[in-house]
Amino acid sequence: MHFIKELFHYNPIILHVHSLLLASIFFALSISFFCFDKKRFSVLLLFVGSLMLNYFLIHLDPFLNSWDERFHCLVAKHMSINPFNPMLYTQPLLPFDYTNWAGNHIWLHKQPLFLWQMALSIKLFGSSEIAARLPSAIMSSLLAPIVFRMGKLLINARVGFIAALLSVSNNFILEHVAGKQELEHNDLAFMFYVIISFWAWIEYEKTNKQLWLIIAGFFSGASILIKWLPGLLVFSGFGFYHAILKRDLICSSTLSKLTKAVIATLATFLPWQAYILLKYPNEARAEYALNGRHFMEVLQGHGGSKWFYIHELGKEYSMLYPVILLGMLMILLRFRKNFLMLSLLVSTIIIYIFYSAAATKMDSFVMPVAPLCFLFAGVAIDNILTLVSNYKLIAMPLLPIILTWLYLQNLSVDKIAGNHWRNPETYWGQFAQNTADNTTTYKRLNELVPPNSVIAYCNQFEEIDCMFYSGITAYSYLDEKSFKILKTSERKIAVFNNHLPEFVIRDTSVFIIPCDYKINSTSGREN
Repeated sequence: MHFIKELFHYNPIILHVHSLLLASIFFALSISFFCFDKKRFSVLLLFVGSLMLNYFLIHLDPFLNSWDERFHCLVAKHMSINPFNPMLYTQPLLPFDYTNWAGNHIWLHKQPLFLWQMALSIKLFGSSEIAARLPSAIMSSLLAPIVFRMGKLLINARVGFIAALLSVSNNFILEHVAGKQELEHNDLAFMFYVIISFWAWIEYEKTNKQLWLIIAGFFSGASILIKWLPGLLVFSGFGFYHAILKRDLICSSTLSKLTKAVIATLATFLPWQAYILLKYPNEARAEYALNGRHFMEVLQGHGGSKWFYIHELGKEYSMLYPVILLGMLMILLRFRKNFLMLSLLVSTIIIYIFYSAAATKMDSFVMPVAPLCFLFAGVAIDNILTLVSNYKLIAMPLLPIILTWLYLQNLSVDKIAGNHWRNPETYWGQFAQNTADNTTTYKRLNELVPPNSVIAYCNQFEEIDCMFYSGITAYSYLDEKSFKILKTSERKIAVFNNHLPEFVIRDTSVFIIPCDYKINSTSGREN
């Protein structure tokens, strides 16, 4: 009986398994309806199933994940009150370095659009990790109809459905929704807006309606408002399509429409740049310089060989990456006249070349083209199914079998369990459980400490969690000089009993927080 209780306490997969089962039922129904040619209803079910799956994921960790999620959530919480003043510390009581994004005051380390989304969710639903993750859950689910539509326009509905199914069930993408994967909500939002810009461009090419190209430009600008200039990726596809394939880029009509799209892009992202340069010039220039250094320098240990992203294909796509490569080869050999697919392939190659050339490397940098890669996989699988279509006894059951296998393989429940099970017998499992227990304490801090307190001696970087849940200014380790500065701030110093130095123990004015504080030796690795 004790083992069962422990299993439920530490294993969130078991605790929330009803949501996972319900999501799988919707996915199964979606696959079934698609096999019976009920395409629209199948995509609707796919969207609902994805919502349920993401609901499951955002509840797995009842704490802020290290490294980046905690910072994004705290800044978003502050932006829910003042959306145009992004702050980490709203009331910095100690001197700080404005170039240190992990401990400064005005926080411009990331462009603001995804933070505004999180801030709106926090404003509506309260300061919780669930509310902060909700925008990512919605964006991930919306990939279902968007990617389906792209595949249908480019090849056929079957390619669209396969790509949509893979996009909303991919383990690597889903761990961003859960806040577990590095750069989580930032990279998820970036991928979402990049893909919308490609979808709008494809609609333009199919309908010749200029509004779609302007929409593509707008969402390209929105992408820049998340992760800077790689958000212009859609224009690489447009340029290749019209300059190399159709050879009409310099025509007045094409240039006129392109100019309007570029104006829409500039009008979307330039106002914020002007605003921060005028209001926070030092911080803004420091962050622009840091963006450039990512390309030339290995920052914070995130380096790798020129083959880094090729080696990571297995992590991002599991056993599906050979299918993606096969689809790319088929596009080159069998679909050479499908200029739009060729252009998407070129854009994908460009993003891989660009980030491979950059000195700083991280898995998620190439994630914006993941749905495009799933379209390539859809091409390969669709061609395989076409080849066996004449063999009715094989072809009829093959489609649901393949789609179900794709869902299960792509989701990788075993990986989710490994990433989120707070098994106290492993170092990282115990680390996660300690963080969860401390989060419960942070939520009660206003009851535990005197009014007008400042908190000190949190675990490293958990001062961010402390401020998110309690709203009280907090710090981790303090040297004697910093401690004396806090003493002059007219704040009551409240500390966790966490390897306290002798000068703190001797000070009888310090308030020891009465709680069982779990000590973590580190709060994760830097990004």
